[in-house]
Amino acid sequence: MNLAYRDVRHNLFRFLLTCFGLSLLLGVVLAMIGIYRGIVVDALTVARDHGVDLWVVEAGSRGPFAEASRIPGDSREAIARLAGVTAAGSVTYQTVEAGLFGRKIRLYVIGYEPGRIGGPNRIATGRTIAQSHFEIVADRRTGLELGDRVRLGRTTFTVVGLTENQVASSGDPVKFIALLDAQKLQFDLAPPAARVQAARGTQGASKDTVNAVVARIAPNANLDAVADAVRRWRHFTALTQAEQERILAESLVDRARRHVH
Repeated sequence: MNLAYRDVRHNLFRFLLTCFGLSLLLGVVLAMIGIYRGIVVDALTVARDHGVDLWVVEAGSRGPFAEASRIPGDSREAIARLAGVTAAGSVTYQTVEAGLFGRKIRLYVIGYEPGRIGGPNRIATGRTIAQSHFEIVADRRTGLELGDRVRLGRTTFTVVGLTENQVASSGDPVKFIALLDAQKLQFDLAPPAARVQAARGTQGASKDTVNAVVARIAPNANLDAVADAVRRWRHFTALTQAEQERILAESLVDRARRHVH
């Protein structure tokens, strides 16, 4: 100890410089870990907020977040009839740009069926959506307040509720609207494009399309057995909540994880 103390006194400046360097290195490591964990939380926020056990998507797809997925909207009825399923709901996901407060911002819009699962689990202020059209629940990060009106596409919505800390993996604030409005926003063509499709005779396609069906399973039911039953239909892919989170972590934050390691 005496020898170490004398060495520190003899090279005090070098000792302090070493301490400063190590502190700086430790601070950078802690910052990188914090950034990585923040990315993980943001990436999984939407998937976890629904509080579901099973995701049903298009065959061959890895889910509505990692890849494109389109399935018929009436698939929800077939999923709801499976043994062990206690609740099911159709959902859509899309990123849109909207004009708010004189500027353009990106929003992550989730469409769900009011009264069914897939909507916001927690409302900080106001209420959830109560009708099939023209109401919206927005995250506080958008800067919107109750009663504000916002235009998405060709439709104007009224803010009836506010959530907190609801962001997509890209960091865009989340908005919830009714499924019928979301389908119109996502799948309806602009008038010029609609006229082109009508001229080609291809306008008759069904607009009842969703990105996924989410389901809750009874506590005493076998989740894997329910998922296998869905997969046997061949035109669907079934992912458990754990599988969906793993896919999100691999596809959306893998680059950040490699940087940390």
